[in-house]
Amino acid sequence: MMIEDPIRLINLRWSNVASRLIHANSLPYTLIEQPQTSLVFEDIQLTSCYDRQSEAKLQAQQLPLECKSITIFGPAMGDLANELLSRPKLKQLNIVIMNLAVFRVALKHMFDVNWLKDERVQLSLATNNTAIPEYFLVSPAELTLVDDSAVILRDKLQLLLDHTFVSSHHDQSQQVQSDIEVNKPFIVKDLSIEALLPQYIENKSRAYIIATGPSLQEQERLLGTAESSANGIIICLDASLKFLDYLGVVPDIVISIDPKPDICFEGIKLEKYQDTALVYFPRMSPELLNNWQGPRYCAYSDGPLYDDICHQYPKTRLFSGGSVIHPAVDLAVKLNISEIILLGADFGYPTGKTHAFWPSNFVVPQPGSPGTHWVFNWAGEKITTLPNLRGYLRYLEQYIDKNPQVNFHSASSSGARIQGAKLLRNDHDK
Repeated sequence: MMIEDPIRLINLRWSNVASRLIHANSLPYTLIEQPQTSLVFEDIQLTSCYDRQSEAKLQAQQLPLECKSITIFGPAMGDLANELLSRPKLKQLNIVIMNLAVFRVALKHMFDVNWLKDERVQLSLATNNTAIPEYFLVSPAELTLVDDSAVILRDKLQLLLDHTFVSSHHDQSQQVQSDIEVNKPFIVKDLSIEALLPQYIENKSRAYIIATGPSLQEQERLLGTAESSANGIIICLDASLKFLDYLGVVPDIVISIDPKPDICFEGIKLEKYQDTALVYFPRMSPELLNNWQGPRYCAYSDGPLYDDICHQYPKTRLFSGGSVIHPAVDLAVKLNISEIILLGADFGYPTGKTHAFWPSNFVVPQPGSPGTHWVFNWAGEKITTLPNLRGYLRYLEQYIDKNPQVNFHSASSSGARIQGAKLLRNDHDK
């Protein structure tokens, strides 16, 4: 049987896609022919080679039969498209091409390309701004094989796919409630963060938020500027306090959200920080809370973890996407800061180290090594990262997008490029 030319079919309806396909770079691959056809790119197999149709049925079962519009991110070998198009209630099927070179090769080896003629199908190219609808499915292999121009889209999809699993580790467990119960005397006594406004933030318009990425060690001059700034405050993440302590820089606020942050304060003489505010989430070590010399302020995350205690003892809730940098940023915004400068917010390992000042947790592999995750830095170069750090970056970018009234800057050109922020220029350093 003669198979129609898929590029011709695509050109009839989506000429811009066809043009891009024709000029797409070639990508080495291995063809698997038995028992069923599949393709391998960069040691990643695109589909099952035993029963592709059953694989497609299993994926399709994740969405209700009543769905009228579905989006597929990554067409793979077309099996999922064919499976979904067999649904009589489906009115629209949006297929997003995640990697042009992969799709061009896959088209050559598809036995059935009739799905390209179905009027319900819409074909488009993935970009970082591609919207993610309520009902979608993903080709797992193509999340890894995605074109560089759509890596932010990939990361957003990964966060959504991981959400249920991650949330299950932050539920109302007995240990969580036990930690909160132990700290109730502090929760009841300590003020909410609104009380910071008159004491720390009056006439302040800039916040320096100190994270612990390896580039922080290059920012000693800027840290000195931050400390002497008349219109700025320093908000220090707990893991960065040792570095500031070493430099003799005393922050205005320290923020800590982990249940066991003891190592961050180990060996530090807390007497230095009698004028430094501690903002904490209620699971923090009661010993540290008791030993803190300065004022304390309690806050809750915006997730379900603290719903019960917030109902009993209302406090301001701060945005949290898994990293302490999120509530630190939200704290600054809620305190009416109009400019935020991020130091050490690398979300990766640009210098081959995992942290500033601290010993590295592991040997950092080079970008491009098998199985290595990466993000782009401000120069468009790839730096090694971990999936959780990449997720923290995307959550921060989403937050920045929702707060256009605030100017965000990153002080690290070697760290991850932060969408919605600007790279700090020399005029801020003066």
